[in-house]
Amino acid sequence: MDRLLKMYEEHQYENPILVASWLHHRFTQIHPYQDGNGRVARALSNLILIKAGVFPVVIRREVRAQYIETLEKADAGDLKSLTKLFADVEKETIVAALSVGPDQPLPKVNVVEAVGTAIAHRLKKRKEAVVQKLRSVDIVAEGLQALLAEHLMDALDKVRVKLNAAGGLHFGLQIMKGGPGMVHNDKPTEHWYRFQIIQAVDGLRHFINFDEHRYFVRGRLSQDEAAWLTFVVAFHHVGHELTGLMAAVAFAEFHLHREEEVEPEFSRCMDQPFTFTYQDTSHALRQKFIDWTDECLAVAMTKWSNLL
Repeated sequence: MDRLLKMYEEHQYENPILVASWLHHRFTQIHPYQDGNGRVARALSNLILIKAGVFPVVIRREVRAQYIETLEKADAGDLKSLTKLFADVEKETIVAALSVGPDQPLPKVNVVEAVGTAIAHRLKKRKEAVVQKLRSVDIVAEGLQALLAEHLMDALDKVRVKLNAAGGLHFGLQIMKGGPGMVHNDKPTEHWYRFQIIQAVDGLRHFINFDEHRYFVRGRLSQDEAAWLTFVVAFHHVGHELTGLMAAVAFAEFHLHREEEVEPEFSRCMDQPFTFTYQDTSHALRQKFIDWTDECLAVAMTKWSNLL
């Protein structure tokens, strides 16, 4: 324990998620008490997180099995899984807290309730300069939108060429961007896909702020007498107030050209939204965002293939 405290003093100002997960695991390995070591370890790790000004990590029942598994991996020398679990729970808690309205109760976790109340109060007191800084997340979204349009053009064009060559088909490709100031047939596009975005986050602890700017990129493969694939990635702000946090959701729509009167079939193509903040840059997020998009596109393509 003396050695653990000394090592903590040497590294206490490193990334708090990393320090918290490391201290949690090392304490449980030492196992200084006959009982209650896990509870004490979680309390110590949350103390580190609260001192760093972020949310505590609450291990809910539905992630307990994963939590035990990550501790076992850490016993084998792999701390990465436990650190990632802490980071994922932290991010989910932040998104949930920012999605709580002024007339709604905060998440039913006492320590989150106290910290969440303080954060909500602070957000309301932001001055105009801070508001502008938070809204600069739009710049990140615009950068990711431009990156995505280029990537989808390349990826879907390769699919189109292969389909047409192998099956004697004549699929056409359309890539479209929408958002503030962007028009299609002389009509604004920013309001497009509102209902689909709501469907995409259904069941997630996630509030869509429709009062702020939204963006999307649409890729479409179409041909007469064949099922169309419409793949969309849409960006929106998260939280009842301006938070500086945005999310991207991915979904697909499938329909037959000869059945235009029939509503297209909707399909959510991601497990979780891709989130980013005003402190990020599109360049730094590039590879992670492309990987997320490709996973979503693969889901859409698999479902589409069953209709061809």
